[in-house]
Amino acid sequence: MTSGYQDLSTVLPSFAELVGGGFLCSSFADDIVLSSPLAPPLPADVFMAQANFIDGGCILAINLHQQCFDGTGAIMVMRIWSDCCRYVQGEASATCDWLDQQSMNRNIPQILYELEGYVRPVGQVDKNVWGFIYIPDPAEAEHGTHVNNPMNRSSLPPAPVFPRKFEWPPTLPSHGRLMKAFTFVMSTEMVEQLRQDPTAEGVTSVSDTIQAFVWRLAIRARHHVKTHLRCETSDEDKMAIVELPIDVRPYFSKLLPEWYMGNLVIINRPSMPVAMLCGTGTTVGQVAQVLRAATVHITPSLVHDAFTLLQSVPDYTKVTTACMGMDGDAYCSQQLEVLPNKRYLLWRRVTG
Repeated sequence: MTSGYQDLSTVLPSFAELVGGGFLCSSFADDIVLSSPLAPPLPADVFMAQANFIDGGCILAINLHQQCFDGTGAIMVMRIWSDCCRYVQGEASATCDWLDQQSMNRNIPQILYELEGYVRPVGQVDKNVWGFIYIPDPAEAEHGTHVNNPMNRSSLPPAPVFPRKFEWPPTLPSHGRLMKAFTFVMSTEMVEQLRQDPTAEGVTSVSDTIQAFVWRLAIRARHHVKTHLRCETSDEDKMAIVELPIDVRPYFSKLLPEWYMGNLVIINRPSMPVAMLCGTGTTVGQVAQVLRAATVHITPSLVHDAFTLLQSVPDYTKVTTACMGMDGDAYCSQQLEVLPNKRYLLWRRVTG
């Protein structure tokens, strides 16, 4: 773990100016507030943080190894940092007394998994659970053949098929274009208009609605570039995948510290045919239904089965996602509504 600080008061606008402009992620380059290479030489830090002081405030930038921490763990570190700052400034109550002493114990999930009786042979686990993990079934990855599912009737969708690239560091795309971060803003009126779509058939979640809109928009844009600008043919049967990381702390165990610092994320992968997702007759409401229907799969049983499968993984470097690059038909979106509301309040306190 590495941390540091720097004075950027003469480099960046004031805190008030940044907030007034919407605190857009495109306001400055990432490496200004934290220099962290994508593929550093090993051994390397799994967590980096830097406090950047500007006029009227401070920007705390962090980078982390996703297999060691997840978003909730990162926010916990920021809250600890915030409490320490307040304590130094004279706030005697900022002692991190909210932090469970076992929050940083990486053995806690394994202990609770065994204590609560969830251990069972890997061969008894539904093979479709592999679709909710960042690592493919080792048997299929090694032999390239389908492995029979021990479950005669699975309630889970089959793991989606997408190219697996086990390459680190990744090769830069030949076209030389780099992805840039931008802030996408939707007005309250627009969100409400989307929610009133009658084809949504009862889907009232703002998160589902916004994610459906962005997913459809992103894949439509890529599909247009591919078919109209590059004049490439498109497979009508190809599936569009959206990857939704899910914080499973609430599903794992009531005894698990709420602010457990390790990675406890699985990935939900709803999918639709590209032709249907990009079709003019498909509405945002219909796409939102697909996202809402997929949430039924996230259960304590699925979470513990995923933990069981991970015990059998011989090589944890074989992490792959469908959403690599900008040219494919897969997209990743953080499903914010899975985080408890108290964490949003925390985020406002830390950043505000």
